[in-house]
Amino acid sequence: MMKSNLFLFLFAILPFIVFSQNGNSISSGGKGAAMANTSVTFQDVFALTKNQAGIAFIDQTSVGILGEQRFLNSDIRHTGLVAAMPLRSGTFGVLLQSFGFDAYNEQKIGLAYGRELAENFAIGIQFDYLNTRIPEYGNQGTITFEGGIQAEILENLWIGAAVFNPIRTQDQDSMGIVNTTKFNLGFSYLFSKKILLAAEVEKDFRENAAVKFGLDYHIVDPISLRVGVGTAPTLNSFGIGIHLEQIRLDFAASYHQILGFTPTFSMSYHFRKNSSK
Repeated sequence: MMKSNLFLFLFAILPFIVFSQNGNSISSGGKGAAMANTSVTFQDVFALTKNQAGIAFIDQTSVGILGEQRFLNSDIRHTGLVAAMPLRSGTFGVLLQSFGFDAYNEQKIGLAYGRELAENFAIGIQFDYLNTRIPEYGNQGTITFEGGIQAEILENLWIGAAVFNPIRTQDQDSMGIVNTTKFNLGFSYLFSKKILLAAEVEKDFRENAAVKFGLDYHIVDPISLRVGVGTAPTLNSFGIGIHLEQIRLDFAASYHQILGFTPTFSMSYHFRKNSSK
C-alpha cells in the first residue's frame, strides 16, 4: 500500500522534479542549493555535479558528501559522493549519486578530468554511466558524457558554460525513460571579499528555459549567508555555510510554491595542498 501511494505521489510531482534519468544532480551541494543552483562557475569538489571545469582550479585533494530530501518526503532522497585529486597533469575526479526510493531508483557514476589551459581558463569533461532500476521492469543503463568551460573575462568576473549529454545518446530507452540534453550558461561576480553574485540560464530540451539568481554574503568568518530565486518552476532558496580550515558545512532549503520545502546538506573535507600540482 505504501509503495502504491508513493507511485501516485511520484507521478504527481514528476513534472516538477525534472529528474527522470537526465543524469544531472538535483543540486550541487548545500551552497548551490541555497543559491538556486547557480553553480556553473563554482570551483570546488562539488563542481563535479555541474561543470567539471571547476575542479581544475582546486589545489587540495577533496572529498564531499551531499544529501537532499525532496519536498520533505522521507522516501524521495538524493545522495551523492564526490572526490577530486589535483596533479601536475590536471585534476581527476569521481562522482557517485543516487536518487529515488525502493520502487524507483536512479544511479550515476562519473569519471572526470579538469585542466587549466591558461591562466584562469579551464575545461573539464566527465564520462557517465546512468542506470535506472524499477523492480517490476528491471534495470536500464546507458553511457554518456558531459563537460564545460570556465574563464575569468574581467577581474573578478567569471563565466561558465556546461552541457550534459550533448549527442543525446537515447531519446527514449526500452523502459520509456527519456535521456535529455541540458545546457547551462552563467556568470559570477565578486563585488568584494564579502559579496558574490551569480546568475545562470538553464535549458533542458524538454522544458522551458529557467533563469536563476544567487547571492552569497560572507557575513563574518567563517559564516556565509545565501539566498536565491529561480523560474521554471518558481523557486526560492536560502542557506548558510560554515567554512573551517579543512571542513566545510553547507545547509540549504528551497521552497516550491506547490510542493513545499526541500532541505539540502553537504560536507566536504580538504586535505593539505598537493605540492605536486
